[in-house]
Amino acid sequence: MTTDVNRTQSIRRIIATLTILPLVALIGHSPSIQAAGLADAIAHCENPNRECKRFAAKDYVITKDNCGPTQALLVVSAHHDPAQGSGWVLGIEDPLAAAGPTNYWKEAWEQGAEIILPRLLHWTPARDEIGLAVNSPYDRSASILHIHIDVVLPEVTAALRAHANEATFDITPPWNDPRMKPPTYRVTRVESLNQNPFLALWQRHGLKPEHHSVAPEAIANTTLAVVGAPKGQFFVLEYQGGQADGKNPAPGHSEDLQIAHAKCRYGDNQWQVPEAFR
Repeated sequence: MTTDVNRTQSIRRIIATLTILPLVALIGHSPSIQAAGLADAIAHCENPNRECKRFAAKDYVITKDNCGPTQALLVVSAHHDPAQGSGWVLGIEDPLAAAGPTNYWKEAWEQGAEIILPRLLHWTPARDEIGLAVNSPYDRSASILHIHIDVVLPEVTAALRAHANEATFDITPPWNDPRMKPPTYRVTRVESLNQNPFLALWQRHGLKPEHHSVAPEAIANTTLAVVGAPKGQFFVLEYQGGQADGKNPAPGHSEDLQIAHAKCRYGDNQWQVPEAFR
């Protein structure tokens, strides 16, 4: 119990520290690395000054996000077969995310959440204090598939623990955007990440990604997150928010389940920890 209290206090200290940083630093900067920044991270990952590690055999890199001291990103470096249309794998709406040879969620957990994140934190969180997130195309800053890796809000961990013995349930975490109602996530407990959550999403809708060049709206307007569960299991959180149109924005941003980083600035070197990626 003492360990749990200490971990929660540590997470809250991170949040408190980040929220008092001058908000003026946000002006003129993206809330995350833009697509050009992601492509640059992929191209120059081996630079010894980069906080980045390449996994060439599986077509991705893990790099430090510019948001705060702890968030990392798995960025997919794979391209479509030119015969099927050239370009990056875009995101949750891209069929290759589900039908490709690499299960990026499993890789993000095993390489990012279990190895790199504890090095950035300098302590090891409990499984249900760590989350992975992919935003919908209507609520993201870069159209190259990337998975956010970070500690989740203490309220998210508490909500999941309250349903510790349930296979499926709903949670409504805190939400800070006054434009919309807090999203309610459908949560499914799974034994492992051996089945790609992207593929499982398609299958729940009775769809096969290999039969599509672009995902139907039911896939494209979804945001997914994964949080560790006890006994080596996982919680998969899904929210289908609808298309954002400016007047009725869709909260397709499961990254907000993770701790909020007040200072997100492209090119900011304040939190460089290159040894975490070696």
